[in-house]
Amino acid sequence: MRNNSITRLLVWVLPWLAGGAAQAGTLLFEENFNGPLDREVWNISDGGIATYADYKDTYWQPGHATVKNGELTLRMDRFNDSGGSCQAGGCVDSDGHRKRFASAQIATWASFGANTRIDVRMRSPSGSGLVTGLFRTPGDSGDEMDYEFLGWTPNVVQSNYFRDGAGGHEVWHKAEEGGLPADFDFTQYHTYSLEATQNRLRWYIDDVLKREQDLAGSPFDQGHVMLELWTPTLEAMAQDPGWKAWAGDAFSGDSASVTVDRVAVRRLDSTSVSPVPLPPAVWLFGAGLAVLMVGGRVLPRRAPSSAAAT
Repeated sequence: MRNNSITRLLVWVLPWLAGGAAQAGTLLFEENFNGPLDREVWNISDGGIATYADYKDTYWQPGHATVKNGELTLRMDRFNDSGGSCQAGGCVDSDGHRKRFASAQIATWASFGANTRIDVRMRSPSGSGLVTGLFRTPGDSGDEMDYEFLGWTPNVVQSNYFRDGAGGHEVWHKAEEGGLPADFDFTQYHTYSLEATQNRLRWYIDDVLKREQDLAGSPFDQGHVMLELWTPTLEAMAQDPGWKAWAGDAFSGDSASVTVDRVAVRRLDSTSVSPVPLPPAVWLFGAGLAVLMVGGRVLPRRAPSSAAAT
């Protein structure tokens, strides 16, 4: 009986010791960027083989995704080199479109299904015309969740989703309207979470629920974690005023960067509930008990870095 009581206590206490009940569940994938990018884990887009949207003025180059001091950097630079298909005025992609900027797009090879939560701690650049995207990318069905960060308005975050390829579900989360803290600035580090259950989608910022969407029909399709930095083409902005209204004036700078220091994916389970603070006495008792139960050893908190799909 005594051992059963201890076990039940540990079941409730250990999730908080690991960082809060909101983080409960099986850790499927974690990347803290403590070493070179593993090409068996990350798919880094290359301008010669990837598919491009005409409206993006960026040519993906693997060398623009780099890791240093525990951070992933996606860097966008204006072309000023020549050679091969790249010239001083830009670089021609596989569809014959000349791009003025080199940038990076990166995604996990693994895809993750329903009842999973993606957490990404990142900061995005400011500057009119810049677009940073964080996606739970579509599988075969075209289901997608995303955040997009528009450089001209760093106190606003856009969330969106696609169902069977159909989008148009944008929501703007604005500091001045109470949707975000008054001092919110996406050029500083924040954690953005995309959660998909069997019948519901949820968007979190710094573990605070910002949006919830019920689903009809089949569960949300599995998808990859993807990040990218880009800017619209001058032609697209000239032909469609909607681009300028959305992304701001054309980007006039020479470079910009996104930085990321953690990506994690968890499988949700019945213990994945909103965190409720434990009284200090209970926390301390549980911590001491946990140390005794493992013989004074520190419990590991980081899962193997290899990606796991559901």
